[in-house]
Amino acid sequence: MIHPTTLLAGLLALVPVIAAAQDRTFTLAVPEALVASGLIDHLRPRFSLKTGITMRVVAQGADLSLVAGGDGVPVLRGPAGLYSLTGGTTDPEARRFADWLASDTRPASRRNPRPRPPCPRATRPPGPICR
Repeated sequence: MIHPTTLLAGLLALVPVIAAAQDRTFTLAVPEALVASGLIDHLRPRFSLKTGITMRVVAQGADLSLVAGGDGVPVLRGPAGLYSLTGGTTDPEARRFADWLASDTRPASRRNPRPRPPCPRATRPPGPICR
């Protein structure tokens, strides 16, 4: 049987760990059109589940910004065209989101390029399947 003092000491030892886990958060500035599309509601739980980092979405003034066009790294196509990530180079949680988003939105052909095998002339299908 566990002594109540030992149990209490064990629970108190977990408090800093729980507090540290709750501090892993960053803010992401997102245009209203992109929020209205539902994409952020789709991405937020997936990122949080994978990394344990919480994303707070705001209209402006954030650690990281997802902007239409822009000078940052293009990561997705949305209602206003191509969206880029800007900022977030000093915040480790924001950097982790940027890396996660760029890796999950880049086409598989760019992540692991493999040459297509040549097709025999007699069985060559129409289209760009064979080289």
